Amino acid sequence: MRRAMAWLALLLGLGCHGLHAEEVVIGAEDDWYPYSGVQDGKAQGMAEDIVKAAFAARGIQVRFVLLPYVRCMNEVKAGKLLACFDTPRTSDVEADYLWHKVPLFSAAAYIYAKADSPEQGLGLQDLLGKSIATTRFYGYGEGFDGNTAIQQRPTDRDIFGLRQLIHGKVPYFAGFDRVMAYLETRYPELKTQVKVVGSIATTDIYMAFSKTFPGAEAKLAAFNEGLAEIHHQGRYHKLLADWDARYPALARPGERP
Repeated sequence: MRRAMAWLALLLGLGCHGLHAEEVVIGAEDDWYPYSGVQDGKAQGMAEDIVKAAFAARGIQVRFVLLPYVRCMNEVKAGKLLACFDTPRTSDVEADYLWHKVPLFSAAAYIYAKADSPEQGLGLQDLLGKSIATTRFYGYGEGFDGNTAIQQRPTDRDIFGLRQLIHGKVPYFAGFDRVMAYLETRYPELKTQVKVVGSIATTDIYMAFSKTFPGAEAKLAAFNEGLAEIHHQGRYHKLLADWDARYPALARPGERP
């Protein structure tokens, strides 16, 4: 009886141990929904779903910490956090972080004008010497970010920049595709107040991994494997299709340049 009880205790102990999966803590950008943001007091978005699915494919659970983007990146660079998203892999940050092989997704930035604007088909060259409302700390692409010939008018939130456009304070606004689709669900009047008149860039978005956080290289390898697996299984494309159904990745039909 004592031997049977000992074996039972051992088996129960092993079973309980298996219930405690490995967990990683990831920094999530708090204000770029539906890519990533605060919804119902929690970190939610397309990036969260992709990151959770990729790590889960390797048996790793994820806990998200919501942070403003700049602070999130600084925490990772300082080795206080394993990783942070959503990050364009640009030349100014390339050397400071570790990177996974395949992007999380791509985000397209468009030029918006007032709905009665006759302009269409604009590009970066058409913005030279012009004012355009942007959102502080967003990355719109290598040819746009840091281009001193384009007069950026940064605001704290997308809706503030859109209001500047609508009230005639700037001729253009730089907006991302799914973000605008989401904002139109919150502010339906935008559908008749603004429209796409040009394109800025389509940017690949990554999760930046720390170079100094303990075990970061092993977690990066696991993430690469998990992301490849959900691509192969079709789960990745199902996730994107679900988000596209809610917040389309492209501008409205007939308005994309």
